[in-house]
Amino acid sequence: MKKALSICLSIVMLVSVISILPFSAFAFKEVTITFDSDGKGFGGGISSNPYYSSKIEGDGKIRLTANEGDTFRVRCSYRWARSADENYFATGWKLDGDDSGKVYTHGEEFTVPDGDVTFIADWHEKIAVTYDYNGGCQRNLERFEPTTVNEAESDNYIVFKADTELESTGFNGKYLYREGYNFIGWSVKGSTDGKLYQCEDTYNLKTDTTFVAQWKVDMSTHKHDFKLASTVDATCTQDGAKEYSCFCGEKKTETIPAKGHTAVIDAAVPATFKAAGKTAGAHCSVCGAVITAQTAVAKLSEAGLSKTSAKAGKNAFTATWKTVKGADGYEVQYSLKKNMKKAKKKTVKGAKKTKLKVNKLKAKKTYYVRVRAYKTVNGKKQYSKWSAVKKVKTK
Repeated sequence: MKKALSICLSIVMLVSVISILPFSAFAFKEVTITFDSDGKGFGGGISSNPYYSSKIEGDGKIRLTANEGDTFRVRCSYRWARSADENYFATGWKLDGDDSGKVYTHGEEFTVPDGDVTFIADWHEKIAVTYDYNGGCQRNLERFEPTTVNEAESDNYIVFKADTELESTGFNGKYLYREGYNFIGWSVKGSTDGKLYQCEDTYNLKTDTTFVAQWKVDMSTHKHDFKLASTVDATCTQDGAKEYSCFCGEKKTETIPAKGHTAVIDAAVPATFKAAGKTAGAHCSVCGAVITAQTAVAKLSEAGLSKTSAKAGKNAFTATWKTVKGADGYEVQYSLKKNMKKAKKKTVKGAKKTKLKVNKLKAKKTYYVRVRAYKTVNGKKQYSKWSAVKKVKTK
């Protein structure tokens, strides 16, 4: 009984003490959190934290009120990170008085201390990073146009990091899409090293850079679409070819058979007593190649005429000679004068005929006789030289 009475008495005393303390002893301390633009100002209105009130003061600073002990989420979104100088943007905030150099980035939590604090913007010159989807898009956005974001110089820039700027939630190309292709990496426009960067690889970012998506055809679903790429024409003797290529890199070749020669006859050139001839031949009118070669034919020999003779007969004489190979016939000329003036002639057709009797001449007269061969070329007679003149006296 005494113990219970003692407990009740203690409670009454505690309540009495509490009632004496002022209400302020139990209230949370209000703290001012200042975001200082470090002289560059803020470019645009501020999207305020829903739990805290904020506004841009005349001195270019943003001030929020919070309670001691609260967990405060640092903001570095588009509106908060934009400088009035368009060449700069902030990647985070440094706590004034903190010599560690720590930068609070967007979304990082900070516990409100028992006194006012100031965050100073960590400004950087803008470097434009463009992502060119190269015929593809971000699957979740169907964004085909290149995306450009502002970044700061960095030795360890993270390529295509999933964040609110790129509005992507997938890495390694999962949300990069191009129908019929698989994403294989990002190349750097203008680079010649051929290196591909995967999403979330690091890159030494020093200047404006464009990353170009590279794609490889998905052969599991691909259907070739061959288009004529080049043509090598066939010649008379060599096959030609048509080469077709598909955008996937596959190629196929179609043979064009050789055309063969187009023959043109090279006419024979008959040999004459003055010049050699040629046999008939043929060549190609397209490429000029010789199909059948022409061979030389020696000029006609006049040797047979050296055997010319004349034998006397009654009121006649008979001229004889040897065959002239290749001749079409002969002419026999005779005259009463040695210089062959007022000579008469007889024609003997046929190369094999080797004599001619001339009748109805004057008796006991001396006649001068000579023989020559002829060959008809293109309708015109070509003659050999005359044989030596032979003298004969008729009976």
